[in-house]
Amino acid sequence: MKIRYSILAVALLMSAANYAQKSELKTLNKLSAKQGLSDKDVATFNSNSTALSAMSGLSAEDQLAADYFATIRPIIKGLSAYQKDPNAVDQFTLTQIVDVTGKLQNIKNNDNTAKKEYAAKVDDMFAQLEAVAHKLTMEAYRAEDLNNAALGFKAMYDMNNSKQEYLYNAAVLSHQNNNLDAAVNLYNALLDSGYTGETTNYLAVNKVSGQEELFDSKANRDKAVTSKVYENPTEEHVPSKKGDIYKNLVNILLYQNKGAQAKTIMADARKLNPTDTDLILAEANLYFQEGDKAKYSSLVQEAIKLKPNDPVLYYNLGVVSAEAKDNENAIKYYKKAIELNPKDYNAYNNIGVVYLSDDVNLVNKMNSLGMSKKEQAEYDALSKKRKENFQKALPFFEKAYELNPNDQLKQLLLNTYRNLDMDAKHKALKNS
Repeated sequence: MKIRYSILAVALLMSAANYAQKSELKTLNKLSAKQGLSDKDVATFNSNSTALSAMSGLSAEDQLAADYFATIRPIIKGLSAYQKDPNAVDQFTLTQIVDVTGKLQNIKNNDNTAKKEYAAKVDDMFAQLEAVAHKLTMEAYRAEDLNNAALGFKAMYDMNNSKQEYLYNAAVLSHQNNNLDAAVNLYNALLDSGYTGETTNYLAVNKVSGQEELFDSKANRDKAVTSKVYENPTEEHVPSKKGDIYKNLVNILLYQNKGAQAKTIMADARKLNPTDTDLILAEANLYFQEGDKAKYSSLVQEAIKLKPNDPVLYYNLGVVSAEAKDNENAIKYYKKAIELNPKDYNAYNNIGVVYLSDDVNLVNKMNSLGMSKKEQAEYDALSKKRKENFQKALPFFEKAYELNPNDQLKQLLLNTYRNLDMDAKHKALKNS
């Protein structure tokens, strides 16, 4: 009889635990489906999640549920505040979001019978967290906090890997922040994913603000223009970033004294895409960095033979030449790009920038001079040289602004007018 009562007692305990567990799960599922929980709801969620996590002997399915609710427990209060006010993100940190994202990915990839149900829950959570992460990431970027901005973009990519530009931004920011090992891993991930970044930007000017805005599709841009709220629709081709990715990766490896690895990566890429001019230019940059100007020139000519009438190629050659401080060829290639595409405002702008590429050095030199007669003569000569450079740049900045009157080009042009003492033009442009 004692044995019978013992078995009955255990069965009753198991039944009670099972009831409690199901009760907590029901409460958690109900609360997690609500938007904008009250403080009381948040407290209830936290207590039920904590209790569920402390239970032993859970089935694999219920353990997955416990893990999911425990993972979102630290952010449930912040998420509820955000659901009530999309500007309320102060209860989140990017480090916290990165941690939660990683744990949610593990839950999504868990291999048990509840995987499908919780994969859907994770995707729904990611849709909300992506918006929060985007806001925090842009705040970090504007504050020049490159480390957190890179973490934010990587977290957003982990939530939504259809947006490969997030991964590209994470790689570039890691590179800029001198986090080179992370940058190498991210650049390699981009190459493995097949990302190129080549696209078309659809733009139009907001009539109220006068600012040019980017739309996510041609259809939405055209719809906005038809509504009469926007005007002056334009399209901008964004060339492939693949060459830049290889170039950046190779530059890091060269900096890390891994020249052999850099050449191997480039050789493998060229075997797969022997006629890809982006890769040819990246390889040309590799040999330029190593001081092999003959090989550099040979590869440039190889690219030109493949696409003798491609304005994008000549534009990219201009960029590569400018980065190599080969200003004469940079200007030549930019002018060829303009000849083939007279509306390429970037090429006009970049010619002006090349003419002013030594301006910081000239100003520093002028500021270092004293008041002796000899130094004053040198100061005057340098001042004259500066004005000559601005005079050369002027028509190209004016043409760029004529083709695309945006704020960045306006500031360049205002600065040029000011340095050339063109007061009337400066005033007119400033007030426009």
